[in-house]
Amino acid sequence: MTNPENFVEHRRAMVRLRLIAPALAAAWEFTKQQQYSDHAAKHLRAWFIDESTHMNPSLLYSQAIKGKFTGREIGVIDTLHLVEVARAASRLDLSAADLAGVKQWFTTYANWVNTH
Repeated sequence: MTNPENFVEHRRAMVRLRLIAPALAAAWEFTKQQQYSDHAAKHLRAWFIDESTHMNPSLLYSQAIKGKFTGREIGVIDTLHLVEVARAASRLDLSAADLAGVKQWFTTYANWVNTH
């Protein structure tokens, strides 16, 4: 249950990415029109690769509770949406650099989760 006073726009954005990436991957697979893979790559770069916009691959502030916790590791459940994004990324026609960048982000994320 989410506190209705919480800022949830980050979660909403992640849910949108969960919907966008698989839809674009499916469009790419069915049509082989590069525009779909290229558009998905823009989203993946913004979320996982570009230094100025990427999401940090840690959950340090996940499930923060005002006045009690700055974050809890149990917040990993809030990133469930990223499973569909990773699956979609694996199906796209990404450049080697983009694929390596996405893989690096998820590897760093997995390492963070495993050590906390």
